[in-house]
Amino acid sequence: MSEVRSIHQRRRCSNETVKSILLTYLTLDAEIDWHQGNIPTCQIPEWSSGMQANATFFGDPKFGKTYFELENSSQEFGNRWRSAIGNWDDQIVVDIGCGPGNLYAAVGGSPQAIIGVDISYGALEHAIELGYIPLLADAHHLPLIDEFADIVMLNATLHHCDRMAEALAEAARLVRPGGVLITDEDPLADTRTHTGLSALILRLHKRFPLYWLPWRTALSKSPEEQAFRLATEIHNSKPGDGTTPEFY
Repeated sequence: MSEVRSIHQRRRCSNETVKSILLTYLTLDAEIDWHQGNIPTCQIPEWSSGMQANATFFGDPKFGKTYFELENSSQEFGNRWRSAIGNWDDQIVVDIGCGPGNLYAAVGGSPQAIIGVDISYGALEHAIELGYIPLLADAHHLPLIDEFADIVMLNATLHHCDRMAEALAEAARLVRPGGVLITDEDPLADTRTHTGLSALILRLHKRFPLYWLPWRTALSKSPEEQAFRLATEIHNSKPGDGTTPEFY
């Protein structure tokens, strides 16, 4: 990952360029604070506990760094997304729930502009170093115009949103005719048929926030980190809570 990161760090846009690009795509009534350091910040009137957890965890200097380096960063992950996207060079891309920038770092390439939307200021500070045009905004209420993006992506994002259907509808609204909307790594509702040991594991996982399941590296996580991370998983804590074909 260090080699990929160094490539993208040289692509950081100036504050003037960030503002110029965003102004092209912001709605006329968007309320943006341009003076929050390097991150244009949309007014968010209400913060749910889940939103607070996501903003805190992914923006934490330690937890966010660990997430960036260890999750959604493998060669297989990048290959899967490149297969779905195709060639995104010279295209307008929106990455909703971009976090610290895992997706762009893993996929590479040269989009004309890649707008990274997140509610975590700390995560966006990292993403801007990789070449993202950052925007701190609520995925349920995006201050962006209709039908302007060639590609809109939500990687492991919907289940972190309080109202998944609203977030998905907002994402779809941004896609131009003929464009592409891609989601990934959200729980499926039809995984609710857990019995026996599987059901016991899920009950223990909910009661004791330990990421010791096979796809986690729990032994390297502190109890504090585990608790914070579990709080971000708004729709990933019980069987049957997830997406369906009808949902899409």
